[in-house]
Amino acid sequence: MADTTSSESGGFSTKIVFGLIGAGLILFLAALLVTLSPQETLSKKDRYGAGMKSKSVLGYAGFADLLERHGFQVVRERYAAQIDRHDRANGVRVIAEPVIGASKQRRSHFTRRTNHPAVLVVLPKRYPGLPAAKGWLRSVGKYSDKTALSPLRILDGNASITDSKKALRTSGGTIILPESTTPRQLFKSGIFTPHIGNDDGMLVGRLQKNRRDLWLVSDPDLLNNYDFRNLGNIAAIEHIVRAFPEDSVVVFDETRAGSVQPPREFLQILLQAPLYYVLIYAVLVLLVALWAAAPRFGPIVRPAAGSETHGKSSLIGAAAGLLRLAGQDSEIIRRYLGASVRDVARRNHAPGTLDDTGLVAWLDRVGEARRATKPDELAHMTDRVNHQIKARHKLELLREAGRIYNWKRRMIHGS
Repeated sequence: MADTTSSESGGFSTKIVFGLIGAGLILFLAALLVTLSPQETLSKKDRYGAGMKSKSVLGYAGFADLLERHGFQVVRERYAAQIDRHDRANGVRVIAEPVIGASKQRRSHFTRRTNHPAVLVVLPKRYPGLPAAKGWLRSVGKYSDKTALSPLRILDGNASITDSKKALRTSGGTIILPESTTPRQLFKSGIFTPHIGNDDGMLVGRLQKNRRDLWLVSDPDLLNNYDFRNLGNIAAIEHIVRAFPEDSVVVFDETRAGSVQPPREFLQILLQAPLYYVLIYAVLVLLVALWAAAPRFGPIVRPAAGSETHGKSSLIGAAAGLLRLAGQDSEIIRRYLGASVRDVARRNHAPGTLDDTGLVAWLDRVGEARRATKPDELAHMTDRVNHQIKARHKLELLREAGRIYNWKRRMIHGS
């Protein structure tokens, strides 16, 4: 007998229903794009540029995470009208890579931003090139020295930019960064006190004047994600962070000239033209879709007496019963543990030269550093699994399987 439910349910054909839904979605997305297009630049900076949440090579997500691990509260603000709510007398304001140029408005805005008791300014050096997936960049470009010199000259009118490959020392004479294969961007100034630098110039300088504590980092590679794997960079960052007031609120000042008020809430935008008309259309399409999906006539058709419906639970239960009957419980748990360890190692880019014992120790260190696992959790779990396999404790093996699953989830997605 022919099936007529698909063509008669709700009185609409499938093509008409999906056509209405598709037209509504296209109209909605077009209006949304027109309404929210002024925020395009900010979202690109969030993903690829010198923003606190950016995970690209130019971003500061790693630096923000390090500050939080040192006990600082880290926030960001993009609108001048709201930034004061985060500031405290002992707070620190971070201004990362301001691009000013010849704009008088940007110069005035930068001057106001640095008028704060504690400020960390990072000079610009690179800009994002071609984007890739998941916030990564295929390429980056390098600004001219003039771009970095523009905010520097606002702070010190006689300062200059220079490059150097030489090793860098602290103010006490200790080498903190070795010689580099690529030139570092340094600066020369007569009013800043050198904290990290060499004979060619300063990488980190400090200006304390009129109750204002101003730190200046000339090369952003010290703080952004580009060279965060360098242990020397970490030591140099620690040298700066130790000077921050305890229990400070570190505010990443990502405001722009003219960005005074935050954008309207999404629901406010949705209830105004042009999205107002799209919302009415979307409600009508939803009603049509519900009508088309509703059953038309007749009682609910129940399965014949004596018939059984087998779902995923029945299939999994039957397969588990066959495996237990074959005595493969121990081998399954052993393989599950091994597969989970290999999967987590691959996702975390573990070194390929490690043996099994070294890999377990390496993953335990990674999990502990991320605060996702307890100390030596994987090593203890491996020992327990081997012990339960030898003792043939099937119930405990099933419990270990749950612990393996939870460990893998925490290692991949966090605690």
